[in-house]
Amino acid sequence: MAFPYLHADAFESGGVTGWTSETDTNSKLAVKHYTTLAGVGSAGFTPYRGAYALHIDLSLGTADAYLEETANFDLALDATFGLRFYLYASGLVTAASDIFHLFALQSAGPVNEVSIGIRNNAGILELWAGETGATRTTSLIQNAWHCSELSGNIDVGGGNDGDINFFVDGEQVGAIVSTLDQAAITQARFGAFNIDAGTTAGHLILDGVIFDDLRIGPELQRFPNSQIFTQSGHLFVGPGSVDSAAILSTTADNTLYLRDLDAARKEGV
Repeated sequence: MAFPYLHADAFESGGVTGWTSETDTNSKLAVKHYTTLAGVGSAGFTPYRGAYALHIDLSLGTADAYLEETANFDLALDATFGLRFYLYASGLVTAASDIFHLFALQSAGPVNEVSIGIRNNAGILELWAGETGATRTTSLIQNAWHCSELSGNIDVGGGNDGDINFFVDGEQVGAIVSTLDQAAITQARFGAFNIDAGTTAGHLILDGVIFDDLRIGPELQRFPNSQIFTQSGHLFVGPGSVDSAAILSTTADNTLYLRDLDAARKEGV
């Protein structure tokens, strides 16, 4: 597994600078600070970890709302891949058989080659995964964080031997989706897109996106005492202390900065 990852974004920059472009004609997608998320929905929301997360308000329309990356997700034929992100869904209102995508690896066209999303299956909300549609599904429990993962191998070309593994909260969902006819990957989309008309309300909180050449796996704890950072981030929100810190890389000119961002901190203290 490469390190740093091929692509990683916990949205701790407060924006979407880690992506090539954003499509959102209904203005329902935004990176929000925890203080803003706390005022959304009846119970309020928080990021999975850190100070920021990506929020999508599905009540604002069914137009596509996604981030697109045209470099970091590129995969040649016969390449392996692993994706992980955290999902919190609340208040979803969808008609029977409604479906939409959360993430897709796409070949030129664009054409979906690996997909994951949400659907209403006769009144039961489900997370699904497959090449273009819901080949493997599992029930979606709202108002709880879920670790969503895909891993597999892109078709070698001509042999229809691509495959996809689907995991939710660390457990594999059904058998491997196999014998897939796929093309090389040229981009990825992440958000809410291909939304059916009956999807009229709900909130999605997305956080902790990681993409690499093997399965990532879930975090063992949401708030561990020891954390590894591969990019700038917020170690804790609110009061806290750092007992020790170390740079794991052997590069001689690497520098570690620790900043206290508490607005109430007094100068010189």
